Amino acid sequence: MLSKAIPKQIFTANRWLNRQLWQQDSPAFFIDPLLESINPMWVRGQVRAQVVKVRSETPDTRTFTLRPSKRWKGFEAGQHASVTAEIKGVRQTRTFSLSSGPERFKRDGLITFTIKRIEDGRVTPWLHEQLKPGDVVGLSEAFGEFTLPRDKTPLFYLAGGSGITPILSHLESLAASNDTREIGFVYMVRDREHLIAANRIESLQSRLSGLKVHIIYTNHREKTPALAAADVRKVAESLAQVEGYLCGPIGLLDYVRPVLDKLGARPDHFHQALFTPPVVQVEDGGAGSLVRAGTGEVMEGDGKSTLLEIAEQGGLKPTHGCRQGVCRQCSCKKTSGVVMNRLNGQLSGPGEETIQPCISLPQGAVTLEL
Repeated sequence: MLSKAIPKQIFTANRWLNRQLWQQDSPAFFIDPLLESINPMWVRGQVRAQVVKVRSETPDTRTFTLRPSKRWKGFEAGQHASVTAEIKGVRQTRTFSLSSGPERFKRDGLITFTIKRIEDGRVTPWLHEQLKPGDVVGLSEAFGEFTLPRDKTPLFYLAGGSGITPILSHLESLAASNDTREIGFVYMVRDREHLIAANRIESLQSRLSGLKVHIIYTNHREKTPALAAADVRKVAESLAQVEGYLCGPIGLLDYVRPVLDKLGARPDHFHQALFTPPVVQVEDGGAGSLVRAGTGEVMEGDGKSTLLEIAEQGGLKPTHGCRQGVCRQCSCKKTSGVVMNRLNGQLSGPGEETIQPCISLPQGAVTLEL
């Protein structure tokens, strides 16, 4: 029996190896499927992470604790990373802020993402309903510049709703180093039921001697503790000296930023992270089209859709992540045509350059290498 089985196994392995060696891709291209069939965490071509725990924070927010594979390089407090999951046979990628401190990853190899469910979203409802301990997802390396200053400058934070996530990462990192600087934190949230990480905030206050937290409930039925006039004056007087961080929906930041400017906050010392990017309206006649380099295939736009959306409407599946101009995973070469950056309204030149299709509105015919 054994003498007959061995030649058959050798023949099968030899046939597989000969077929794969003709591939022009890296070895990981054909080795990873074998490794993945044994253990998804063993793949070499990309970093994976296994779900360890899922905890409910609020009715629409959950914290996912993950253990990245050993090849993951770690992160700085305030950074984000992209998570990839296969949903209905299609790989979907989204970018989320890490809500844990880097010290925890160094200590026990664990990280957390605190994710709010977007009801009409493609990914977050699936994560909330389907992702469970033991599951494995793809994980990008961490990126982003919403990080702590290198010096001991006093800090001021303002967060709205789930905008608290990168700030939690900051505070956990500061607490781990026994930081004693003055830290002001204003957190605006709908009501107590939607207060994210209530227990962690309380714990951080006991671990950070300089931390003062003021929670503002925007639902008028909730009673918000009064902010003492002396505290208001102190914040106003210190804004010119602090390093500030604003994170939340664009509506909140549009309201708060002018107030901070009037109080003397220095724009170059205030960092912000938006959950919904501002959209610059395209003027009449701005509708354009996407031309696919190499094939000449033309896909018409409607004057509102980005090049990424036009490509998807045309049946293409370009690589993408956050869809907000943050992660740069969708970056590709534009060989001709003019695009408008929907975040700031800036127009590109007509020649070759690398663009981000997720935030690019075509102004006429635009040719991309996809």
